[in-house]
Amino acid sequence: MLGGTQVRVAVLRGVRNIVIEERPEPRPGPGEALIKVKAVGICGSDLHLYGRGRIGNTTLSRPLVLGHEIAGEVVDVGAGVSPDLLETGVVLEPGYSCGQCEFCKEGRYNLCPSQRFMGIGEEDGGMAEFVAWPVTHLYKIPAGLSFRAATLVEPLAIACQVVSHGRARPGAAVGVIGCGPVGLSTVLVAHNLGCEVHAVETYTRRLGKAGELGAEYLYGGHPSTAEEIRANTRGRGLDVVCETSGSREGVELALKAVRRGGRVVFVGIGGGEVPLNIDIITRTGLSLVGSFRYVNQFPAALSLSRRYGDKLEGLVTHTFPLSQVGEALEFTINNRAEVIKSVIVVQEA
Repeated sequence: MLGGTQVRVAVLRGVRNIVIEERPEPRPGPGEALIKVKAVGICGSDLHLYGRGRIGNTTLSRPLVLGHEIAGEVVDVGAGVSPDLLETGVVLEPGYSCGQCEFCKEGRYNLCPSQRFMGIGEEDGGMAEFVAWPVTHLYKIPAGLSFRAATLVEPLAIACQVVSHGRARPGAAVGVIGCGPVGLSTVLVAHNLGCEVHAVETYTRRLGKAGELGAEYLYGGHPSTAEEIRANTRGRGLDVVCETSGSREGVELALKAVRRGGRVVFVGIGGGEVPLNIDIITRTGLSLVGSFRYVNQFPAALSLSRRYGDKLEGLVTHTFPLSQVGEALEFTINNRAEVIKSVIVVQEA
């Protein structure tokens, strides 16, 4: 058994204030495993909490360890856990729900009001050398997939949920507004399904990556984008629009680009209140759906990671050591045109 030593963690103590501290090494409880963290992806929620002290309605209320896109290796197990799990490379599903509320009983555990979610609220995340987590929420990393690429399984699970909410079918015209990691993952999921993918993004590097992942039509987010989309869909519009940017402009474009009777799925967070034209929504019979995190999507995401591991590798544009978490967050915020995905490489071996 491990324990009795100090390990490094990156603690957010205030807006734009990351401190590398030492804490006692965590011990796995019953039904848990101890994970030696290898890599952690930087998510948009990490950037919001670091740069603004809030994400949506969640505010930074205490010193917090960020990070929920975690890949690592099992190095110890708690009571009731098979030792066969030791030395297994895993990704973590970072939300752990109560199992008793109405949402959990309905199978919508992502909406559980008591959900523990790593790196947000009261639950510390994975920007640390070790974390303990329930084995029910660990998934084996496919052979050949690096730890840094495996950090993208979590945003890929979000994308699987988004496309599922959109009810997209093969051949459907699917728009993705915003090509950050979640948007690009959504492009990949929709392309794999056999959809005709239209991607919208203002940053050239991200838009080019959308093309590499299978988007057939690329738009730079100009004022004429809605008209261009209509022209490329023979005046019909998109069957499904996945709005991942959370911006006012993205929401407005989604409502202009979707066809009559189409679906708009909102997954972007951070934009706050935006105006909606109820007349357009009603008269064109639109369905607007919010997509929050995921429900049982990690198996699908892992299956895609086996097939597209090289594509996931290509999304990681920048890596930083644990000692430079603050610098990594600053760099990612200030270089959005250059960065697609930043990853904290916690431990190489």
